[in-house]
Amino acid sequence: MVRTYLDGMRLPVNPLEDVTLKMQGSNKQYEIVAIGEITKLGNRKLMTVTINSLFVEAGYHPFAQGGGSPESYVQKIKRIMDRKSTTRLVITGDGIDINLRCTIEEFSPSRKFGDWEDVYYTLSLKEYRSYSAKRLSTPKKNTVRIKTDTPQNARDVSSQDAQKPGTYTVKTGDCLWNIAKQYYGNGADYTKIYEANKDKISNPNLIYTGQTFVLP
Repeated sequence: MVRTYLDGMRLPVNPLEDVTLKMQGSNKQYEIVAIGEITKLGNRKLMTVTINSLFVEAGYHPFAQGGGSPESYVQKIKRIMDRKSTTRLVITGDGIDINLRCTIEEFSPSRKFGDWEDVYYTLSLKEYRSYSAKRLSTPKKNTVRIKTDTPQNARDVSSQDAQKPGTYTVKTGDCLWNIAKQYYGNGADYTKIYEANKDKISNPNLIYTGQTFVLP
């Protein structure tokens, strides 16, 4: 015996017509030069199913199952739609096995003239596919702090370098002031170079390309 359930509620009358699960793809066709029409395969669309049946008074028809008035079934389906949640369609028996989590897309109850006791209806259902939005986390940027020397620090470093003896060969455009500023951080320290190299420098304002001075 075939039994039909919606949201755990057994429907009093099985579908009056064959139940067909309609499946469609989302394939798309394109026209490619020198090839012709091609098909780009897409994902399967949600299945749909339509049930045509009726609600009857309990015990009024021998083929009906369950109990309750036609209006009570109408109100139960209305409540399913009002709660804004999914439902489940189950049709089982005689080799049929349909178990579909779905949403109610359309429900159309009606009465026929001369048959006011029964409620005929069309129920359109669509498969529900679970999904969830993924939360993306962006990697934290590593902040690299670069310690820069202030002019004061630069002078301190130059002063330390000044403690180390070295030599410097004069290049075109050099003067003692620029050499002292480069190595000591202060051009006024040119006198240090002059005092250490008096044997080579007769006039601190006159130095020549190629001369090699000791840097004290």
